[in-house]
Amino acid sequence: MKSILRKLFVVAGMMLLCTWMGAWGASPDNSITVRKFVADDNDAAATIEKRTDRATNKPCALIKVTNLNNLTGFRFNVGSNYSHVDEREDDRGRHIVYLWVSPNVKSMTISHESDAIKPVRIDMPRGGLKEATVYNMELGYVALPNPTDRQFVEFNVTPANAYLEVNGEPWALDAKGYAAKALPFGTYQYTLTAPDYHTEAGEFVLMDPNNSHKVNVRMRQDYGWVTLIGEDLRDADIFIDMVKYPYVNINRMKMKSGRHTLKIVRKNYSPFTQTFDVADNQEARLSPQLDANYSTVTVNAPDECSIFINGELKGIKTWIGPLEPGTYNLEARKAGHNPFRRQFEVADKNHEYTINLSAPEPIYGSLDIISDPKGAAIWVDGKDIGKTTPYVIPKLLIGTHKIELKKQDYQVYTKSVEIRELEVGKIDAKLTNTVELRLTWTPSDATLKIDGQARAVASPYTFVCLPRTTHTISLAHDGYKNFSKTVTVNKSQSEYYTMKKIVYHDYSDWGREEGYSWHPYRYFYITADGAFGNLNGVGGTMGFVTHRFNMQFEGGMCFNSGIDVYQYVENKYVTMSAIKPGVYYGGRIGLAFCAGRVMFNPQVGYRHLDCKDTWVGSGLGSLRMQIRTSSHFAFVLSPEYYFALTKGKLFEKAADEFSDVKKFGTGFRIGAGFELYF
Repeated sequence: MKSILRKLFVVAGMMLLCTWMGAWGASPDNSITVRKFVADDNDAAATIEKRTDRATNKPCALIKVTNLNNLTGFRFNVGSNYSHVDEREDDRGRHIVYLWVSPNVKSMTISHESDAIKPVRIDMPRGGLKEATVYNMELGYVALPNPTDRQFVEFNVTPANAYLEVNGEPWALDAKGYAAKALPFGTYQYTLTAPDYHTEAGEFVLMDPNNSHKVNVRMRQDYGWVTLIGEDLRDADIFIDMVKYPYVNINRMKMKSGRHTLKIVRKNYSPFTQTFDVADNQEARLSPQLDANYSTVTVNAPDECSIFINGELKGIKTWIGPLEPGTYNLEARKAGHNPFRRQFEVADKNHEYTINLSAPEPIYGSLDIISDPKGAAIWVDGKDIGKTTPYVIPKLLIGTHKIELKKQDYQVYTKSVEIRELEVGKIDAKLTNTVELRLTWTPSDATLKIDGQARAVASPYTFVCLPRTTHTISLAHDGYKNFSKTVTVNKSQSEYYTMKKIVYHDYSDWGREEGYSWHPYRYFYITADGAFGNLNGVGGTMGFVTHRFNMQFEGGMCFNSGIDVYQYVENKYVTMSAIKPGVYYGGRIGLAFCAGRVMFNPQVGYRHLDCKDTWVGSGLGSLRMQIRTSSHFAFVLSPEYYFALTKGKLFEKAADEFSDVKKFGTGFRIGAGFELYF
């Protein structure tokens, strides 16, 4: 029995021992690594702040400790040697540890308050640390693979159109620049790129499953702006980095950060070149000063002469403008003349020159003019030269000229003639003593008479006659008023006539005018009237009659007093409303019957009446009587009966209880007024 108990105790003890050893030997998920540990001879912080080992009275060395994840909670064990720890932040917001240690330190153990991070032991450089010297130490982590341990990482990136890669894998950002994903514990590198922004890269460590790791990145702009100020350079060619830009676009124009070259080429100015820098999110304001490279030149030429410089037309009679130093060919040109030419040199810039050009030499030909009959006045290019045919014009400038020969009782003879140098042109003209009267009329098939003689022709027609004669033109056509006009023909001319149509009155002679009569079944009318009865008011109508069919539109305003009613809502009278007739509008159709001066129009129609807070639509029947007093004026009387067809809910309920409301939609009234018809 004792041996059995002894064996049980041994087994239990071994199980406890294995359990303890398993717990002691379990590895954390991450271990600390020392990525960098170097002396910085340019940093004087250890000398400026200066701490002393109390045991040896020697100046301490300063170790500046940073870590990639900007974590706190590190512990530094240097054994029995002196040490002192300061927790700080540098100018970039990174957490930094100032660790003052004795130069005698041989090794150091670095641990973290989190059990998830495995400590590390490092040996100091051979010979120990130097007194009053600064060392930079950068800590990192090595993640041991454990797929069950994961942590969320969240990215918030500006701008949102950036391209994100984590450990070489693309991540998609949403429209707000956000992305999130759960990743296994470990160390990760990311890269962000975007148009017009600097590339951003960094590293993060995941080791806390209870909290999301946030990476907030606002990318730095890789562009600024450039603006040209000062002189107006719209007429210049502007290049930036060999690319041409319109001047108007270089006003806070977006441009990549860095060094650029501006070049300006402008006529009459020396080329301008400038190197400038564009900083991130800054505006470069450039004020180029161009050096003038011209002189002001005034060129004068005789009247009507064109001024050409190097074959380019510059102006008429006088030109003032800039010319760069150089040699120029000047010309004074005039039609029918040999141009005057001169060469001129602009020797230097910033001078004023005046050049007077001589008149071009004229080039002549001659022209012989004969006419039958003779004695015609000669006009050249619209001017009377004071000579009559036959005549030789001995000197006529080369080119095209308009020649006119004019003689009383004859048509004007006109011809264009080309005059060539040292050649004789000839005109042999036969004058005609008739002119043309060109007639056009509507309707084109009307009978034409000239001086009482009928012409069996249709429009248009050309009548040949002697100048300064008078003729009577007459036109006749069924259904049109006869037309007659007396015309004196001095030269060839055109006449256009339109005959006036006649509409006959088939029923009476009332209103007949000479050559014109009114048709009672085709007219348009406008009426102003008042109405009396159950519905009082004033208004107007507009309508027409054609082939006995009558259509009319009406509108107006009522003057009846209204009444107040209560609406019955939810078993009680609660809301007071008013029913008062307001405006009305509608239309009617009917037939027209004429009896002398009286026109009868039986009509049916519809009227819509807007009342305050409700409405009613009524059908109606009426007999409209028109009593004519002149060709365009009449009195109108219209008795009618109307009856409600459609009603608003409030009107329908009120009409059942109030007769005053009912008569707004149903009843009798008579209208009277006056009418204009056309």
